[in-house]
Amino acid sequence: MALGANTIFDVRSGGSDTANGGAFDPGQTAGMLTDGAASSGTGNSPVFSSASYNFVAGDVGAWIYVSSGTHWQAGWYQIASVASNNATLSAAVGQAYLAVNKNPNGLNTTAGCSSDGTASLTAATWAIDYSQQNAAQISYSDLNTSGAGLTVTSAAHPFGKQQVGNALTIASGTNFTAGTYVIASLSGTTATLVGAANSSTGAGSSDGVAGLGGAFATPGKAASKKVAGNDVFWQANGTTPYNLSGNTVNTAGCQVSDTTGGVDQTNVTWWVGWNTNRHINCPDTTWPILNANAQTSLTLLSFGANYTRARNLIADGNSKATLTGISQNANYSKVDHLKAQNCTVIGLDIQGGNGVTATSCSATTCSGTAGIRLSNSNVVIAFACEAYANTTVGISLSVNAVTICCISSGNTGAGFSTSSVSGNCYSCIAYGNTADGFDMSGSVGNCMFVNCLAEANGASGWKTGAVRGLIQLLNCGGYNNTSGNYTSTNLVDVQNFVANTTGSFFTNPGSGDFSLNSTANQGALARAAGFPGLMPRGTTTAYTDIGLQHQDSGGGATFIAPGPFVFGRGSPY
Repeated sequence: MALGANTIFDVRSGGSDTANGGAFDPGQTAGMLTDGAASSGTGNSPVFSSASYNFVAGDVGAWIYVSSGTHWQAGWYQIASVASNNATLSAAVGQAYLAVNKNPNGLNTTAGCSSDGTASLTAATWAIDYSQQNAAQISYSDLNTSGAGLTVTSAAHPFGKQQVGNALTIASGTNFTAGTYVIASLSGTTATLVGAANSSTGAGSSDGVAGLGGAFATPGKAASKKVAGNDVFWQANGTTPYNLSGNTVNTAGCQVSDTTGGVDQTNVTWWVGWNTNRHINCPDTTWPILNANAQTSLTLLSFGANYTRARNLIADGNSKATLTGISQNANYSKVDHLKAQNCTVIGLDIQGGNGVTATSCSATTCSGTAGIRLSNSNVVIAFACEAYANTTVGISLSVNAVTICCISSGNTGAGFSTSSVSGNCYSCIAYGNTADGFDMSGSVGNCMFVNCLAEANGASGWKTGAVRGLIQLLNCGGYNNTSGNYTSTNLVDVQNFVANTTGSFFTNPGSGDFSLNSTANQGALARAAGFPGLMPRGTTTAYTDIGLQHQDSGGGATFIAPGPFVFGRGSPY
């Protein structure tokens, strides 16, 4: 293995798949320097120094990674300037990335790099992360190795201990094995790598070509190097997509299939799209787009290994043949804030097993099987997802799939379609679909619909092809469905149904606003009318809405999707 399990890849449109290192490993603490010091550690601009390293002007813009140290706040701090061999850091509130479990977890909420208000700090374990930039920090053409093994040197650019943790991508060289290797430690100016860079058992060479620092240019390159537990932070290029240039999975410029995933619960893999905030809990609403371009017959983003987290990514099939946008098919995985568009097979395909959820995801302008498909023998949950304007079924559920607070609107197929043994919907909305709102004709039953609304669909609000005694409708509502709200002869367990005959339940459904209006005999009918109402003991009453929870004029409850964003179809939805 040429990489440590904590390695973090950086992908930027201005990076290079051939000349840059592409990654940094904050887990290589055993080889890092341990003499970091800072004056004014509680201020906006701490001055960082080291007895072992003299900072140079070329370090400006790189990030100091502090792993640990008494009174230190672990994290990444960008170098703003260099003077008298010392580095001035940008550490005002919101400028540094805090490290949790060796991942950038969020922004600092107090100025400085002190964890407890101590102003003068010493004995930090640290290194410089050169991966968070477009260009390589150092380009080598004289890498030297004395034979098979893990060590390299360079006469033109001697290695230093401040480089520990940085990836070195070797492109070529006599007896060198091309690949990406992390620097684990230094002895003088000789670097020891994680993984053998020279495969020869004989003499070494001195013509190795490599790059240290700088991001990769495409996610396919990062996927080709990734091992279990590695993370990928992928920066948006504004609204300009990353276009595929080929169709060889996990190759520079091609589609991504993560088959290594995470290690376990303590070291999951993160795929995080970002624009200005490079951390796990990124709130950015501009996300990187992977576009099929001219390619066909592929899945753009596939997450098929356990312990995987993916968020803030867009897959655009470009309406090419046999295109699936995003696939998830593994245990103990979660995806959130993903979008699929213009895909011709499935937009978002969630097939994973134990502990799988899809939160605040969307699919639009897709065709084929469904905008969003949920299917697994174990329970798969979609929470606050939306399928709209697809020329197929909006959301397809089978085998224990569950949707909560999801919206399916304006699709040419059914809004929601259940098949196989079950499929449950809670507080979901089917609006303006050409076919049925909720189609259960492909299911043997055992479905539950709670607090759901079907409005303005081109067929029935709820449809089943035969009598199904295991299907329940609890406190649901319907309006203006062409073939009626439901067939009472087939659906025998319907409790507290709200049959609106006056006007729309919603504020502005034509513009995608499915909040309940307050109009009497319309949206007001669904307010505080939801299940469960009176709890079994008889001493507590729940005043839940049918559909999505409304906001009272004085504040009150507003439904918020888990994650950084309010549920809705604003950018990038």
